[in-house]
Amino acid sequence: MSSPVLDSAWKKSLLTLLVLLIVVLCWPVSFPGYSYSTVLNDVDGNLLSASVSADDQWRFPPPDSIPQKVATCIRLFEDEYYYAHPGINPGSLLRATIQNIRNGKVVSGASTLTMQLARMSRGNDRTFLNKIDEMILALKLELLYTKEDLFVRYVSMAPYGGNIVGLEAASWRYFERPAHLLSWAEAATLAVLPNNPGAIFPGQYDTILVEKRNFLLRKVHSRGLIDDLTLELALAEPVPEGPSPIPSKASHLLTTFSQTHAGSRLTTTLDPFWQERVNHLTETHQELMSGNGVDNVAAVVISLEDGRVLAYKGNTTKSSAEGHQVDIIQHRRSPGSSLKPILYAAALDEGIIQRRSFLPDVPSFFGGFTPKNFNLDYQGVVNAHVALSRSLNIPIVHLLDDYSYEQFHHDLRSWGITTIDQPAGHYGLTLVLGGCEVTVWDLAQVYFSMYRKVAGELNQDIHFDGNIRRRESLPLGQDAIWQTFQTMTALARPEGEKSW
Repeated sequence: MSSPVLDSAWKKSLLTLLVLLIVVLCWPVSFPGYSYSTVLNDVDGNLLSASVSADDQWRFPPPDSIPQKVATCIRLFEDEYYYAHPGINPGSLLRATIQNIRNGKVVSGASTLTMQLARMSRGNDRTFLNKIDEMILALKLELLYTKEDLFVRYVSMAPYGGNIVGLEAASWRYFERPAHLLSWAEAATLAVLPNNPGAIFPGQYDTILVEKRNFLLRKVHSRGLIDDLTLELALAEPVPEGPSPIPSKASHLLTTFSQTHAGSRLTTTLDPFWQERVNHLTETHQELMSGNGVDNVAAVVISLEDGRVLAYKGNTTKSSAEGHQVDIIQHRRSPGSSLKPILYAAALDEGIIQRRSFLPDVPSFFGGFTPKNFNLDYQGVVNAHVALSRSLNIPIVHLLDDYSYEQFHHDLRSWGITTIDQPAGHYGLTLVLGGCEVTVWDLAQVYFSMYRKVAGELNQDIHFDGNIRRRESLPLGQDAIWQTFQTMTALARPEGEKSW
């Protein structure tokens, strides 16, 4: 027969556990509404650019998983039995209590990773009551989330010194590479930093940082996870001297995306080779042209096969260039002569001209509008293809007058020029000479659509996200577009005009 004393003790224990369970279930849980950095990746997932969060922190959006080296180092340093306890570790609590009583002060903690996550979510000071709160919250978190989810949250919220928060941002700021490419020494460095980032910040108190890192590396070695040679090489690695700049390979596109996707991780179609190449070419070209007062430069490279944007350079990054912060691919600007080929193709398609048709090139007056050629010269009459290849203004305005600026206005709007938002009469015949505003992005779409038509391919949107969206085909004949493209390859610069 069971003893009444034992039965009573058993009932009291059961009641205590039941009360504890009710307390845990009713305990409030909340995570701070953090703002995150906007992160821009290329097609391979490599970091192109990133910005600080709304609260000026380098805090990347939470990753899907944690690289194995880093996860191992964090677990061995902070909470070796993480996968064995329910949020609190009774053995660690007992050990820490005994050590602290013997020393008459706090010399050892017993916080598990889950308890540290609870503290970060609360922002608590280290007091006895707050410790109780963290323990209860840790138990509830373990009930609500998987171990992996909690681990990811921890590495996303952990402080790494200064305004660097989370593993991914720390990996780029200290080692200029993603976390999955870190060495064992680098992984160990990042594992020990959140323990006391103010005291062992890289570049300050490096001796303490190296001691903690090496202690962890030897622990990893003692568990048989690395061999003797790997340990020796890891111990010899230097620690970072301080934070490095985040990559800035597509800063203007990042700024543009931040307006609608702030705090997101965006994987684009940008190709790392083409992006690097275009960045170099445009910056070099801007350097050469800056002496002539040219401050801004932009380029967008599109795959003709499927409309993917392979490279995007919104402007120069040189701070000495006026307006260098503006993404001029998306910004409204005068189109200059870039609409002339579109008019030429439309007029060919309508039969208004043929390639060798004559157009007048004489002083002309259209009401209050008096166009002039760039070189202030007149040929009398010129072939239509010569007018386009030499970008002559007067013959092209006569062509627009024959075609009708109202019709051309309608064409441009329906073919993808979204910034022509005034009535046709507002622009008149100046429409073809830069009297409106367009974006490089819209122009790229129209010329891409022209290519798709002449190539006999279905039309589609140019895009960053890899999703193909069909677009209505241009109502232009293939022959008209082909002749236009051929004429554009025969560019003839005006003689004697060095700055043309």
